[in-house]
Amino acid sequence: MILPAFYQTLWFRSLCLILLLAMLAGLYQLRLWQLARRYDMRLEERVRERTYVARELHDTLLQTFYGLLLQLQTA
Repeated sequence: MILPAFYQTLWFRSLCLILLLAMLAGLYQLRLWQLARRYDMRLEERVRERTYVARELHDTLLQTFYGLLLQLQTA
């Protein structure tokens, strides 16, 4: 009886299948991490932009209010 080569055995093929599944799972996790990072970057950019707009509006509103207050004090 001739023994099969190591790459023809069931344990080797099973190990290859397990390694392939592990690689696919790792690639899937990497892709999820990339998408989450991209989403976080976009969210942070939006928050920064909205904070800037809110500050500008707040500063303009306060400036107008103080201008009116000074005009009322001088009148």
